Amino acid sequence: MKVKDYLNIIEDFAPKSLAFDWDNVGLMLGNPDMEVTSVVVAMDLTFKVLEEAKKQGANLIVTHHPVIFHPVGTLREDDFSGKILSESIRQGVAVISAHTNLDLAPDGVNFNLAKALGLSDIQLCDDGFHYYGELNESITAAEMSKNVEKLLDTKCRCLYNKGADCKVKRVGVSCGAFDDEVKWLRDCGVDVLVTGEAKHSGVLELSHEDFTVILAGHYATEMPGLGVLASILPGKVTLFEEKTGDGLLV
Repeated sequence: MKVKDYLNIIEDFAPKSLAFDWDNVGLMLGNPDMEVTSVVVAMDLTFKVLEEAKKQGANLIVTHHPVIFHPVGTLREDDFSGKILSESIRQGVAVISAHTNLDLAPDGVNFNLAKALGLSDIQLCDDGFHYYGELNESITAAEMSKNVEKLLDTKCRCLYNKGADCKVKRVGVSCGAFDDEVKWLRDCGVDVLVTGEAKHSGVLELSHEDFTVILAGHYATEMPGLGVLASILPGKVTLFEEKTGDGLLV
């Protein structure tokens, strides 16, 4: 199979049309007609991921976060972006990225985050972007936080806006970074939001709401979707797990 065949599989699973306008998804680097030896799926393109690709004899890397996000004006090896792109070219590796299209896909990151949390009756919000579901029974916000830490293997920060002992049952999920959008949470009547991280202004806004907020880390909230993506790709596929950044975020 060729790079373009894998690109088509990913397009069928997470159509490019789902991606936000500001995003950059698809083939980032490489020849679409190159024959693929094996594949590494990872959150980000890092030098450890390139080492893993060399170890596995892989010449295709599929990442969640785009390796090229902003326009590249120069390709210099005295900065991270230029250095890792140059090394990828030297190594003969193609890179495909599936970002917000994978977040929003019907069996994508947000949906699988909801599944990983053990939610039932998972539904798509009327806005067409966000998912929410129900716990089997009401539990306290503090218990929910502990459950999230166990299920996602992470550490959480919490905004107990109604107190740690308040009961929660309906859970909204927003993988990665909170998008500063609270209307859908109100519309869906959620008791607790599980998201990855939020900037200061987002935390300030969320602190005035009447639902609990659990910040579980960017990586931890997106990894469930990467596992599913890896599972649909044919051939030899390695899912590379590296908690990039989360040690600084949670």
